[in-house]
Amino acid sequence: VANKNCRTVIGAHLLEYWANLVDDPAKKIIKCLYQGAPASIALQPELDGVCPAVDQEEVDLMPDDLFTDYDGFENYQGVEDNQHAIDAIRGYFKKGYLDKCDTLEEVRELVGSDPILSKLGCITKEKYNPDTGAHTTKVRIILDCKRSGVSKAADRKYKVVLPRITDAIASALKLLSYAINDEKTELFIADVSDAFWLVPLHPSERKYFVAMLGGSYYVFNRTAQGSRDR
Repeated sequence: VANKNCRTVIGAHLLEYWANLVDDPAKKIIKCLYQGAPASIALQPELDGVCPAVDQEEVDLMPDDLFTDYDGFENYQGVEDNQHAIDAIRGYFKKGYLDKCDTLEEVRELVGSDPILSKLGCITKEKYNPDTGAHTTKVRIILDCKRSGVSKAADRKYKVVLPRITDAIASALKLLSYAINDEKTELFIADVSDAFWLVPLHPSERKYFVAMLGGSYYVFNRTAQGSRDR
């Protein structure tokens, strides 16, 4: 997909064709790959029949009540001087996951209104390889949507049901029950690079997911990894 608003390496239309062909219950949400995914602020996902609904609660904060003090805005201490964080943001920008603006006016023009800025956090993990003696650094950038109030403006209507370890065991046992002679079942892991960043964010949601670093503004055009309290 590479249209005016959304880009992803996922073959969205092929996936949608297959989902419609087999009447997959989640077929309605595939359009998020070429229209952009909702963040439950400006838009709601269509998850009926896929995820269980939760008891409806009033939103803690209305989206129109969100506000950013642009003159007094600062990131968490140390982020501006953290080269790992700077390199990570620049890397996301080069991959097309973020749109970069040099001025606040450029951001307003891009998202269509005043943006809501969230502070950036940086989680750094050091890994040691005993075989090679090498140390590697893995950096994860967090957009603090809780502090900015964006999380409170999200209207959660569905409960996410995560797979359980027993699901994998049950599937393996079912496959083993079909085995004949010397057949066996093997399990493997498919690790997709930057999997979290493959889903585009709907243009109407992007004004709520904006960061500032090194004097530049970064608009998330993909679903942002953020801290949430809902």
